[in-house]
Amino acid sequence: MSQWFASGAHNEPGSPRKTRREIGQVVSPTGRDYSRLERTAFCRERTARLAVAVVGAGALGNEVIKNLALLGVGRLAVVDRDCLEASNLTRSVLFCMGDASGHLAEATPKARLAAVRAKELNPDVQTGWLAADISEVGATRWTGFDVVFSCLDNASARLDLSRLCLRTDRLLVDGGLGLANSSDGLISIFPGRSGPCYACRKGRQRRAELIAELYARAVPCWGREAEAQDGGFVATTPLLASAVGAFQVELGLRAVFAAEQSNHRGQAVRLRMHPAPAISRFVFDRSPSCPLHFDTETESLEIPGRSDQVTVRQLLDATGEPGCYLALDGAIVHRAVCPTCQLEWSPMRRRRCLGAVTCPACGGFRVREVDALVQIERDSSWAETTLTDLGLPSGHLHEIVNPRASDKRFWVELIEDRDNPRGGVQWD
Repeated sequence: MSQWFASGAHNEPGSPRKTRREIGQVVSPTGRDYSRLERTAFCRERTARLAVAVVGAGALGNEVIKNLALLGVGRLAVVDRDCLEASNLTRSVLFCMGDASGHLAEATPKARLAAVRAKELNPDVQTGWLAADISEVGATRWTGFDVVFSCLDNASARLDLSRLCLRTDRLLVDGGLGLANSSDGLISIFPGRSGPCYACRKGRQRRAELIAELYARAVPCWGREAEAQDGGFVATTPLLASAVGAFQVELGLRAVFAAEQSNHRGQAVRLRMHPAPAISRFVFDRSPSCPLHFDTETESLEIPGRSDQVTVRQLLDATGEPGCYLALDGAIVHRAVCPTCQLEWSPMRRRRCLGAVTCPACGGFRVREVDALVQIERDSSWAETTLTDLGLPSGHLHEIVNPRASDKRFWVELIEDRDNPRGGVQWD
């Protein structure tokens, strides 16, 4: 008959029985025992100091949030723009609860519910949430996190988040589901400003399409096709989400702890569950042709004011250099039309978010873009518009370009935005 022992917990015959505390029990003020993690890479001394953000609270995001909560990270913020739907309940472990029907009826934000459930899993974790698209989160808001986990389900949003992490030098760990036969997953690690971004890993043609989709004044036909595909259903299972989520947290936290991450290379792991299970790993470098990395001179500026007070012209004047323009992070739709009632108005939303916009007159969906802004010069009619009225978030890093000086760039931050909670995570 075999006998099972916890490693290091048994005694030699005839020796006094040791208590759990004597063998290395690590108990938090809430009574949570972390002793089984102490001999792993995820000891309490490390995890309790971490501040992490999870963007996307769907099937994959649920698994990542659950794992981070069980490990006991210090701060955990959840960002997601959607509300709970019935289809989430078959794939998302945190949303399966007795009162799920109430949350469905009330259209509870997924970010809020996931944060609450993470706190229930582990009271040691300080949780926060934000029901917003990432384009509505200022770049400087991400600087408070050691690592950002991307659990998004479309390429355009991933590109947005990667660019924000590149700009703020944050480690980004991206996870994706259903790459083939709904049985593949991919985990990618982007080390920050010195390494490759999400666009670098794409082929030249796909990278050009993604960036043009963000910045073109009109959406090309292949852009509309990509939007339609991104807006559809992504086939996922709780099994694949669980496997990819475990790899994502394991690899992501090890990357935070490992000093060798300063090698400036990206790495990726692909999981294949069917027809033949397989795991492969590859590394990748920054692409020399990726336009999201700047080799030109850059200068950081801090100026007084808030986003709802400062105009584009004031922002441009702060550089002290003529001929500059404000480069927007992506096309902002300032003219749209409702195909149902033909109302035309100014939604002032990022192109990628237009699918979530409804007509203010009839409530119709499938709003169509008429015109969009990608940059604003000093003599533009938009120059007297405040940054908030342009749809830019509080706490943003504004990119000013001087084409007369070899595209010299300024990163401008508004000082008062730092203390302005609007657009920030709501912590427990």
